[in-house]
Amino acid sequence: MVFHVAHLGLMAKRALHRTTARFASAVSALLLTASFAYAQVPGSLDTTPFPGFASGNGVIPSFAVGTGDDKAYATAIQADGKIVMAGGCATGVTRSMCFVRFNADGTLDDTFDGPNATAGNGKFTFLVNAFSNEVRALVIQPDQKILALGTCDNKFCLARLNPNGSFDPSFVGPNGTGAGRFRITIGADDDVAEAMALQADGRIIVVGSCKVDVSGTFRSRYCIARLNADGSFDTNFDGLVGNPPADGRFLFGLVGQSANRDEVANAVAIQSNGRIVIAGTCYEQPIFPDICVVRLSSNGRLDSSFIGPAGNGNGKAIIDFFNVDDFPRAVTVQPDGKILIGSARGGAEFIAVRLKENGSLDTEFGNGAASSASGGLGNVRVSVINGFSNLTSMVLQNDGRILLGGTCGTSFCVTRLHSDGGIDTAFDGTLASPADGKLLLSFGAGTNRLTSMALQSDGKIVVAGYCDNGTNHDFCIARLNGGPSSARQCSLDIDGDGKVLATTDMLIGTRVALGMTGSAVIGGITVPANATRDQWGTNTSRDIRKFLVSQCGMNLP
Repeated sequence: MVFHVAHLGLMAKRALHRTTARFASAVSALLLTASFAYAQVPGSLDTTPFPGFASGNGVIPSFAVGTGDDKAYATAIQADGKIVMAGGCATGVTRSMCFVRFNADGTLDDTFDGPNATAGNGKFTFLVNAFSNEVRALVIQPDQKILALGTCDNKFCLARLNPNGSFDPSFVGPNGTGAGRFRITIGADDDVAEAMALQADGRIIVVGSCKVDVSGTFRSRYCIARLNADGSFDTNFDGLVGNPPADGRFLFGLVGQSANRDEVANAVAIQSNGRIVIAGTCYEQPIFPDICVVRLSSNGRLDSSFIGPAGNGNGKAIIDFFNVDDFPRAVTVQPDGKILIGSARGGAEFIAVRLKENGSLDTEFGNGAASSASGGLGNVRVSVINGFSNLTSMVLQNDGRILLGGTCGTSFCVTRLHSDGGIDTAFDGTLASPADGKLLLSFGAGTNRLTSMALQSDGKIVVAGYCDNGTNHDFCIARLNGGPSSARQCSLDIDGDGKVLATTDMLIGTRVALGMTGSAVIGGITVPANATRDQWGTNTSRDIRKFLVSQCGMNLP
């Protein structure tokens, strides 16, 4: 059957109008962004003329927050473009949680006063507990409050700041007395926080590693907690039966096969259906740590539909490609539901792994992708330098390209992959060798550690961490040019024939807006002979669904 716009009902016509408006808005925004772009090599420092970033230098090589050794571990960008950095800073004999906020041009934000309301300060420190405190993860809430997770004297600790940096008194914690910051206990011994994610309903997921007694020796295990928006435990998050404590927080049993080895959760992401993906290390055999992924249902129970590469994972996936040390540090969920994992491999390479939604390896990723990266089915390995490399961060761009960042030798290093796993050779950066998709950044003679990356709304890339100042460490940050985004290929011309027709492009868009899926989206539609896209769900260059997901940022089943 061939449908015609004239035969559409009122609801369909309204959906058609909404779809047209959405596509038109997206295209207009992309064109506007392009018109203001300052043309520089992708991956190079953003040296846009004054005010630019850091007076057009593109880098702040050293910024002291505390009074001694300062280390930044987390970075987040607010809706207004301001950049928040946080970590642990020496303040006398203690280490404190520490924060700084820069304006979009890299100047200190003098409205960020902090808990002590020091006017025009822009940076501050505070203690949650008596001695050792540091931030490991940051999230900017939709209301622009700043949520921080860290470890304070061997327990998870959280703080929530108002936009001006003052404590949010409504964030009271499990005991109702936190007044903006507090600690929580999950395990019986030391707990180390690593990652955090914010659910759409405002509840907070925090993960890390917690010690348990294994035959008289304390070993680390994955642990997780879910907090309500006020910081109290979500008692509906009951977790794995038989793994106390429950009622909002719990430890996992063994993920791998070696009970006498530590298992550490390093990253967390939340799928659009509320399921929770956790990535970290475990041991399938007792020698080398492996990439280990767990998926939980929204109530905290293992998700049995997550079967893993072997097909029998029952909520767990253990991935061991090469019998070397793997240390996954990042996980994210693509709009199409596929799961990306970024990992350090053997101290010498970055590795990106992509899983299908059920946890099996995505054989389209790294399979024959045109790149200088090595890899195979479902994974891509990249050597940025011939030497020490440690991945610490991964960012998924809106156009599907993947940024991998970390420390190589003594420098910041970043590489960018296309959505199929091939290296983006246009991401040239500052290395002498041309067109290799990799870059190194050094801010001085000492060691520079990249610990986090963030993507601005204009596609520019913020890389941050801590750098040697000759005596100890300071915060350091740079902004890189992202270059043209392939998301600008998003167009009302869905079938790619060079025209926008009501009987093809708009009809397909309407069907998608009405929730139609599979072959029904294009069934009965005859596209012109010169169309470049005429399939659905084939994951080829002619796949309309792939175009809408990767180029227009749509979330489609």
